[in-house]
Amino acid sequence: MYHVPLLSAVFAGLAAVAATDYRVPVQIIFRAYCPACQWFISDPVYSLMQDDGFRAITNLQYVPAAAMRDIDGVLDCTGGASECEGHRWMACVLDRFKDSPKATSTHMAVRPCMIFAFVIWTQCIEGEESGYVWMDKVAFCFKDLADFNALAKCKDEQGDTLVRKLMTVAAKLEGPWQPYTIVDGTVLGSASAAVTLDMMQIDICKRYKGPSSALPPFCDSVPGVVRQTEAPAPVAPVVPVVQDKKVKVQVIWRAYCPACKWYLSDPVYNLLVDPEFQAIIDFEPYPSGSTVESSPGQFQCGGGASECTGHLYMSCALRLFPSLSDVAANLKCLEDSHQMWDKRVKSCFSGKALEQVKACFASDTSKQYLREYIAVSSTIHQAWVPYTIIDGTVIGTAREGVHYEALTKAICDAYTGLHRPSVCGPAPGGAAVVVQAEPVKQPVEPVKEVAKPVQTAAPVVAKVTEKKAEKKAPVMPCRQKEKGFEYDDPPDIGKPATDKAALNGGGGVKLGAVGAVGAKTAEPSSFLTNPLLLPMLLIGGLLFAALRYSKPEKKKM
Repeated sequence: MYHVPLLSAVFAGLAAVAATDYRVPVQIIFRAYCPACQWFISDPVYSLMQDDGFRAITNLQYVPAAAMRDIDGVLDCTGGASECEGHRWMACVLDRFKDSPKATSTHMAVRPCMIFAFVIWTQCIEGEESGYVWMDKVAFCFKDLADFNALAKCKDEQGDTLVRKLMTVAAKLEGPWQPYTIVDGTVLGSASAAVTLDMMQIDICKRYKGPSSALPPFCDSVPGVVRQTEAPAPVAPVVPVVQDKKVKVQVIWRAYCPACKWYLSDPVYNLLVDPEFQAIIDFEPYPSGSTVESSPGQFQCGGGASECTGHLYMSCALRLFPSLSDVAANLKCLEDSHQMWDKRVKSCFSGKALEQVKACFASDTSKQYLREYIAVSSTIHQAWVPYTIIDGTVIGTAREGVHYEALTKAICDAYTGLHRPSVCGPAPGGAAVVVQAEPVKQPVEPVKEVAKPVQTAAPVVAKVTEKKAEKKAPVMPCRQKEKGFEYDDPPDIGKPATDKAALNGGGGVKLGAVGAVGAKTAEPSSFLTNPLLLPMLLIGGLLFAALRYSKPEKKKM
């Protein structure tokens, strides 16, 4: 029924032209007699291996030896001796058809009855047609007599040896549930959440590092996966172009931190939506400030469980929609809101995007994303948040936030390429950079109406001055919680911090300071400064005395 030798030859030829060195390793540790394993092998894995595109970029390794032990030289299986018998047959199938992953998947999926004694949910058996004895199952699944005889001989003579080799692999990889799926070192699914075909396809697409021409069409729909097209052959010699080195911008923050709300929805947002800066920065967001994984899948955050919920949602949004424009819009919407998380997510996303974010949050995928962010942010000491690092240099302090001008100036100073944003001004060594790090010292009259610039080139200074007149002073950073420390402005889910809360304390610009147009000193109370106050007090005193001593005294009897 199956022409395995022909399939082996065909797919061996395909393997020769595939990008083998770039294949994504996928390991599946499973056991016979396990209903979940039965479904997984016969449905998602089978479908994955039947796709020529994914088969070419996937290095699949079956390990049918989960939860096995070797007791005094005797193999012991969770499902008993019959399960061990099934593992011997499967080990021989893998050994005989190891050069053809598609053929192996065919015999384990299209004919999954070979793997499982209980034949529910399989594509192989309808009406229990293959029986319950392993010998009958193998004969049913392998119609070629030569294949059947070779497998029977292998099972009797080499079965235990092959299974013990698989047990060695399983012992290093297996987890507390079966089937246990590992894609390029990362475990998919959980004890309560099955691994679907889409989950495997998406993870393989993201982890593939080979030529983009080998990517299956499915990968085109995966966020963050970009298929590079080959440039046409040049007609004339092309002068090599030096690739500009991008400036790394790392931002670590906490949800519910007033300073973080302001920072992400103002300076960072304006930076990320600017096409000129998009071209020269490598933005690394980390929504994991003050977050630790206390136990597998359980996180602790400085602001409590609700803050952790925000970190999980933002981790999903960042990974699902990685373009800088999307990152800017999504972070601004998620942070600059007073609603609870489920409501603000619905207000920030809609349609398919909303479904993707909710599905990500509800699965272990969100935990894995946050775990990866924590792996980096936990290596960086943050005395305050938001914490910004530009090419290895920290900007801002625990007492003063980073405003737009300081952020862009730090990037401009670090950038050494030729495509400088207009606000950066000339490169060092030429004219002075137009953008200043501090606010202008002379008061600036408020601009009531700004005329639209004409198409001719206009001085950059005017544009920067206009922006400064509109910008508010930065919100004071949130200090990280220490022993005995009490927040001046505790984390909450309320509106962004007011100007008063933002400007009080330390090095932050205070109300009425230089640069605050029309600021005046506080005046004393109008009641205390009233010139009639003293005369009124004197008259009142005289009247009181007159009334007190003018009353006739009672005669003593």
